[in-house]
Amino acid sequence: MSTSKKRVQVIDGLRGFSLAGIVLANMLAFQYGMYGQSKPQLFGIGGADQAFLSFLLITVVGSFMPIFAFMFGFGMVKLSESLKSRDLRPKCHLARRFLLLFGIGLLHIIYLWEGDILTFYGVLGFFLLMFLNRKPKTLLIWSVLLLMGAGILGLPASNPMNPLAIESIHMENYIIQSQDVYGSGTYAEIRNFSNNGDPFGGDLEVSFALLILLLAPLMTVPMFLLGMHAARSGTFSDPQTKRTMYLRRASLLIPVGLILKAYGVLAPQLGAEGWLGIGIGGRLEERCLHSDTFMHLHCCMREVAVPA
Repeated sequence: MSTSKKRVQVIDGLRGFSLAGIVLANMLAFQYGMYGQSKPQLFGIGGADQAFLSFLLITVVGSFMPIFAFMFGFGMVKLSESLKSRDLRPKCHLARRFLLLFGIGLLHIIYLWEGDILTFYGVLGFFLLMFLNRKPKTLLIWSVLLLMGAGILGLPASNPMNPLAIESIHMENYIIQSQDVYGSGTYAEIRNFSNNGDPFGGDLEVSFALLILLLAPLMTVPMFLLGMHAARSGTFSDPQTKRTMYLRRASLLIPVGLILKAYGVLAPQLGAEGWLGIGIGGRLEERCLHSDTFMHLHCCMREVAVPA
């Protein structure tokens, strides 16, 4: 009983830690907007502020959503096991939950804030159902393969999977306009701007938008699958006994992740945007899972649904 209790405490602690980091990371989006946070020069950020922003981009932004995704996958398996022990049907139960999550997220992105991620989690949950009953080895193989694929996409100096790489005057105008609308606009004006504003000015091709939607799971699924693997293999079944293993892995993986992220953040600031592999850090840290990513996909879906 005590072992089970400790295991639950560890899981809850990790969830709380990741949520605290996500809130901190989203402060940039709250202050400068979903796209404005990637354009600090438009707000006169420089000197010590720029240095601290770089520190946040390396240590905070994109570093906590992977933990939450990991715990999401872990929780799926544990809930499934609990349902099976009560002779219930896990996939049906989970499907209802994901449908509810999708509905809540849809209402959130339309009526509250464009940085919603719940809808994306709801859709991804149905995809993860295919892996629910897979063996730990199968989950590990798929997660490693997908993680390697995501890393390979970060090798080109110019990352074709990032819509923000499309530099144009439309983006800057959109950011400036968003500051005015969100700062002094009415609720109706804010909602209209969020749902209908186009930061790409029609530059985003429909085929490109569809490609993003098709490859999005490649960027996001690995951490979910690793969480499911951890649940299947009993990674947190006895935290005290496995503490040495946790520390050994953390002492290796955390520095590697921070170095890769530092390379991706600092190299462009030093005029090295064309260096090979500049996007690997972002891929391995699952930056695509950050809340602004779904806004990218949301914009892409609007382009597909309502072509110019």
